[in-house]
Amino acid sequence: MERLRYKFVSGAGGGKSMVPAVKFRSQLLVEVLDHAETEGQEAFLVDAFTDLILDDLEQEGRWPDYQISHYATRGAAVNAWAIDHTLRRLYLAITDFERTETVGTITRTEINTLLKRLAGFITRSRERRIEVEDHHPVADLIDVSADHVLYDSVALYVLTHRNAPEFTPDPPVVGGVDAVSARIWDLETIRRSRVSGERLDPISIDFTGLDGGLPCLAADRHDDVQTYLAYIPGQRLADIYLEHGGRLLERNVRAFLSARGKINRGIRDTIRDEPERFLAYNNGLTATAASVRIRSSDSGDRIERVHDFQIVNGGQTTASLAVAARDGDCELEDVSVQMKLVVVGPELIDELVPNISRYANRQNNVQESDLSANNDYLRRMDEASRTVWTPATASGRPTKWYFERARGSYAVDQMSSGRASVQKRFLAEYPKKQKFGKNEVALYENTWARLPHLVCRGGQKNFVEFMERLPEPPGQDLDDWYRARFRDLVAKAIIFKSADSTVRREFGGTYKRQVVAYTLCYLLERASTPPDLGLIWRTQQIPDAFDVAIAEVGQSIKDAIIETGDGRNITEWTKQEACWLSLRTLDIPFDEFGDANTGWSPPQAAATGWSPPSVAGAAWAAPQVSTETRTEGTLALSDAIYEAQGTLIEGRYRRYRRRKWRYLGDTEVEATGGETLHAYAAPMRNSEGHDYIFNVVVDVRSQTITPVEDLDARRRSRVMDWLEDRGYPG
Repeated sequence: MERLRYKFVSGAGGGKSMVPAVKFRSQLLVEVLDHAETEGQEAFLVDAFTDLILDDLEQEGRWPDYQISHYATRGAAVNAWAIDHTLRRLYLAITDFERTETVGTITRTEINTLLKRLAGFITRSRERRIEVEDHHPVADLIDVSADHVLYDSVALYVLTHRNAPEFTPDPPVVGGVDAVSARIWDLETIRRSRVSGERLDPISIDFTGLDGGLPCLAADRHDDVQTYLAYIPGQRLADIYLEHGGRLLERNVRAFLSARGKINRGIRDTIRDEPERFLAYNNGLTATAASVRIRSSDSGDRIERVHDFQIVNGGQTTASLAVAARDGDCELEDVSVQMKLVVVGPELIDELVPNISRYANRQNNVQESDLSANNDYLRRMDEASRTVWTPATASGRPTKWYFERARGSYAVDQMSSGRASVQKRFLAEYPKKQKFGKNEVALYENTWARLPHLVCRGGQKNFVEFMERLPEPPGQDLDDWYRARFRDLVAKAIIFKSADSTVRREFGGTYKRQVVAYTLCYLLERASTPPDLGLIWRTQQIPDAFDVAIAEVGQSIKDAIIETGDGRNITEWTKQEACWLSLRTLDIPFDEFGDANTGWSPPQAAATGWSPPSVAGAAWAAPQVSTETRTEGTLALSDAIYEAQGTLIEGRYRRYRRRKWRYLGDTEVEATGGETLHAYAAPMRNSEGHDYIFNVVVDVRSQTITPVEDLDARRRSRVMDWLEDRGYPG
């Protein structure tokens, strides 16, 4: 009788401290509010929460590039979607979010109801029973859903800010689709993923179905690293990839260099024509695991089970086998792939993975410089973010911008600061709005490089393109070069964040990513003078004229994207260079912002006939109002106030900076200290695309700007009557 022995081999490791649930909930709410950058509009907060969580899921390889697309009706709803063409899987998400700092619990009944609404949406879409306008946010999703050949499985996700009970929901029925899965991503899951730094649901593979396991050879163990050599049947490897998708490659450095959804022709030909020689021709793959179960017997060792399995080299081989198996045009029963399995603890994984990929046999001409540039550039940006301070601006003390090289490191660094007072200093040094990750770096840089079609391809794919275009650093003065590059990067971040806020506010969330990217690229392409990055870095804001230009061009860009799409899927159209080539030549008028690089200067006071009081506290002089100011409506609000009332009042919101404001007059409604409220108006457009007039009143004495709708009931009624009596829209 053969004697069996078992070994359990694992790498050493440890976890990170966790943030209490209540505190994390508060932190997450602040992040959602910052991300939304709206004055509390609940629909935008839901979109912001959805975007934040799906960005995490995309970085983990759980979701492909996604679209925020809100739709809700009785029995059918959706908040976001994505499609993985390799796996032929359609992803849909529905969001449960409310603005509260209390940690609540979502019930099973509520979860099942949300899943049924998702299933209702996809079922009706497949049958073309949901009718929307051609350019509604979910129009593209309906088209994809109705094209049954694009997918044969559906993954449903519930995203919630509450904690969910521990249970696996039964997937609801989706008409015409047999393979349906359901997953809950709740507050506790988000907290574990973001704060602990752990990979949730690490991939465990059972090989016992292959004659009791994979035959293997073990090398000697050194420095907490154990290496095994084995070969794996091609069909089993394909099945693993088809089940786990991109998560299998989340640590694959080569995924950033070559994962384009293309299948290697040489691999495909070998599978089809000479499958028995695949093992001889192919370089194989390298994988890592946190632990492995080995069965030893007189006939040798076999790998029965691996835990936290990741492929770090050989991703294209794996994906090519999966596509061949899925399409059924190649037989894999004679295909085997050699595998080097490295068992290593989490404390060494980030150090070893780049080196494994660097020194492994290379395919498709992956160069050493590609891999080292990836690592060196990100490391240098990380170092700069810890040492480079912003200039002190009018808003207060200098601060820093935090580059989150590793996802979740911001929260970890904040909590590791210790006492509340130390954490407060950390937040003062690194404000929450001043952080960005690797995908955002690519977002800012490729926008500045006027490559909107790449930006629209999503975080990971855009990052691939960016890393391939990294400039060579100089041979000397590297520290100064990287610090200067970091300062320019922050200026580009300020530009993009400002444009994102303006586009969301002025034109709504439909195709926001595409409109922001194409609007900025158009302005950078057509402006006679580009924005001064040095000025933006010094002031930590974009010039008012640039913000106005974004608002002027944005709607035309959005209309042009839809028109040139000519009925095509808009999200797919904007990913094509042809879209950019058609838009960059358009003649869209806008006020040049190049002269604004020197900063804003107010109109000359002499134009108003007003002079300020010479003694503090003296009575305010009645302003001499220009009749031109009443009718032109071509000034930013601060300029209109200065011209009409002779004082400077800076509005807090960027919509006040649009050159659309006009002075309406003195409402004679009492303000502070015996003064009266003065009215101003500007045309605006809401998130649904409807035009309206936005009215505000200015209290010069208290230096405040207040929307009419926010006044107390008595004064609001009197101001509205005043507007109506003079024929102004209320």
